[in-house]
Amino acid sequence: MESIPAATPVTSTQGGSEVTTEEYGRALEEIAARNDDEADTAWEAASAEFYFWQPLSVDEEQRMYLLETSESWSDEDVAFAGEIAETMLQAATGYYDASVRISDEYFDEMSSLKPPEHLTALHDSFIATGREAIQFFQTQLDAVRGVDTEVKGGEELAEFLALVNLESGQPDLELLWEQTAQNDAACLALKEQLEAELEREVSICSNISESDSASAETNREALVALYNATGGPNWTNNADWLSNTPVGEWHGVQADSAGVVIALNLYSNGLRGEIPPELGQLSNLEVLSLYGNQLSGAIPAELGQLSNLEVLFLNDNQLSGAIPAELGQLSDLEVLELFSNNLSGEIPPELGRLANLTSLDLWNNALSGEVPPELGNLSKLETLKLAGNDLIRCVPEALRNIEAALDLLFC
Repeated sequence: MESIPAATPVTSTQGGSEVTTEEYGRALEEIAARNDDEADTAWEAASAEFYFWQPLSVDEEQRMYLLETSESWSDEDVAFAGEIAETMLQAATGYYDASVRISDEYFDEMSSLKPPEHLTALHDSFIATGREAIQFFQTQLDAVRGVDTEVKGGEELAEFLALVNLESGQPDLELLWEQTAQNDAACLALKEQLEAELEREVSICSNISESDSASAETNREALVALYNATGGPNWTNNADWLSNTPVGEWHGVQADSAGVVIALNLYSNGLRGEIPPELGQLSNLEVLSLYGNQLSGAIPAELGQLSNLEVLFLNDNQLSGAIPAELGQLSDLEVLELFSNNLSGEIPPELGRLANLTSLDLWNNALSGEVPPELGNLSKLETLKLAGNDLIRCVPEALRNIEAALDLLFC
């Protein structure tokens, strides 16, 4: 990014005077600091009343917990739960309303600034995406405000608590986080431009922690390594890759509000070459889908570092070598599909540690040896496909209780 001297005057005016990039940056920082102070005070007070079981006493909290797991309620239980639910709803909506009010005031102040002309687009994008997120949040909270506090059983109580704590999927949190992510990305773009021009740190975007910023930078480096290792210029679709846009706008990349990558979907996209070990740095990654390409070489053991990974699709490639035992470290993994490759060696018994695995598909490789009895520990397994290999056609007694394996021969 080309640096512009900090003292360069611009043609935009504020109060009749020329505004420099330095003056604009300072004004942004002052508004952000005031907002942070007000937010800390207001949210600390609000959260003291709101935080989940608050403002319940210890006895009330224990009773509510027992009611949530109880199959039968008395009339007294229903009355008690209704009173607590009403109190919790008032506290929660007060907390949410404070969030919306503070955010509204923040963007009102930001809108009062007239930025230097060359920063207008970044300034306006930041405000516009912020307004969209607030409007969406307010709409969703209006729905929460109308939640019925008359609960008559454990299931209804659980549904109420999920709604009030925004954990139920209604409101649409995924869309809210998407809106928030767009605003955070716009703020970071403005911050990066200002820091490049002023050659100093600019204290805005305080909602994005330093660790998240560092993670976002590490993630970008890992994506660049993938692009370079797999013929990125010749991909079927490489829109925005290696550009200065937020990585969440790169084709096939999904990022959270801090710009940290959470999903990578580049299936059937013409990737050729080896998977770089740098992908193991995508520590927040939940979905890695690279199937249907022409990837070759070994599966990097570093993928075992992806502690948040839930889905791994590497099927329909030309991968070779052994299945890394390190994949057994992926405690959150639910789906592992490696079929239609050239993988060899034995199935690592470490895969039996994947307690959350529901689907394991190793079909059509060159795997050999016996099926490890440790796979019998996979109590959640629904799909197990091992055909098309050189495995001994005999499944250990330990797998007898896994329905998915019933089509195979038992020892």
